[in-house]
Amino acid sequence: MSVQRSPTTKSSDKMNIISGNSSSQPDLSIIAATEHEYKNVSQRKRKVPEDDFSVQFNEFKKEIIGVLKESGKSQTENINSIKTDIKSINEQLIDMKTKTGLLLLEHNTFKSEIQKLTNTVTYNEEKIKCIENDVQALQSTVHAPLLSGCPKPTANSYADIVTEVQERLERAKNIIITGIFEPHSENMEEKWKMIDVK
Repeated sequence: MSVQRSPTTKSSDKMNIISGNSSSQPDLSIIAATEHEYKNVSQRKRKVPEDDFSVQFNEFKKEIIGVLKESGKSQTENINSIKTDIKSINEQLIDMKTKTGLLLLEHNTFKSEIQKLTNTVTYNEEKIKCIENDVQALQSTVHAPLLSGCPKPTANSYADIVTEVQERLERAKNIIITGIFEPHSENMEEKWKMIDVK
């Protein structure tokens, strides 16, 4: 078995060995100057092509970008849906506030009307009690014996009252004419003649 040795270095390679240290340390400042010498040297190709990883990386990158785009699209749709829902909820809240205000106003109106009705009922009850007391007082005076100085009502006096009421009703239907000059004459016949002539 033969051992291969590395090629001998030229003095132009300038690999310096530091004394007291077994490792070599190249002078990197001169590498750029000697780079043109290595252009003619052919390098051994790898068994795996260099493009293989870049192709896989590009495919992985495309997949990740596709997933991110789909995720972003779905998130945008979700955000738009949430915005629409929030807008609808805000509109419903405004509508509920308006309706609540109207209901509160109606409630206060009903409350004041109920209070008025309660006051009216209380007033009417008191008035009814007063009227009942007056009726009882009148009934007690009607049933009481008449004083000796008062005349006793008769059937004729009731008939006279009814007749007078009827006469008043008939007179109420009469037309009253004012502002017409009426001649003064003492003789009734002359008056009748003047009326007939007109």
